[in-house]
Amino acid sequence: MIDLLRYPPTLVALVLALLAAVPIAARWLRVAQREHYVPGWTTRMAWLWVTREPVTAGLLIVALTATTLAVVGGVPPLGPSWAIGAIVALALIPLGLPVRGRSAKLALTDRLKRLMVCWIVVHVAATIVLVAVLGPRAAAAPALVLLLGAPLTDLALAIMAPIERAGSKKFVVAAQKRLAQVRPRVVAITGSYGKTSTKNYVAHLLSATYATVASPASFNNRLGLSRAVNDKLVPGT
Repeated sequence: MIDLLRYPPTLVALVLALLAAVPIAARWLRVAQREHYVPGWTTRMAWLWVTREPVTAGLLIVALTATTLAVVGGVPPLGPSWAIGAIVALALIPLGLPVRGRSAKLALTDRLKRLMVCWIVVHVAATIVLVAVLGPRAAAAPALVLLLGAPLTDLALAIMAPIERAGSKKFVVAAQKRLAQVRPRVVAITGSYGKTSTKNYVAHLLSATYATVASPASFNNRLGLSRAVNDKLVPGT
């Protein structure tokens, strides 16, 4: 194991990696939430961003090059310096994807919090494994982990998927029973954008004639819709 006090750039790289992990986590977790927690879609969106945004592609090339140099010729003090450069570049990408979001901010739901814990565990485990494998070049480990931010987010999603299904099963079954009992008129609205606005307009227009229940804006997955049905659906809807 490397001596952090003997090689200050290594310590700087580790501290920078911890700081960079905050915006990186916020970005990829928000993408995962927007894509309905489907494993694989975070990496797809990351690749789409890279192929459509030249500056992001350039920064990724810089990060890849610096990370490679940190691994190949990465003994201190030169290796940690390359790792620092890679971490700085990775903290900026995808360029144009803000941490907080403009149209849809990161919603700290219970599911997101559970995913966040798994995300941290996956990244810490990956870092420990890489540190053990790289030995004296261990300063490159945080850069490698951050470079794999999107795929590791998908890994966390894949780990959590069966857990979420098991936890939500009773709510889904209860919603199915409620739907069978009430037998409401159902209006389904789909599309790429404008779904929430259209849903609200339709609910407003129909409310003059029928008892209406519109799912809340953020309740757009199976568990969220089940909760809306269980909490709000009444006879006569």
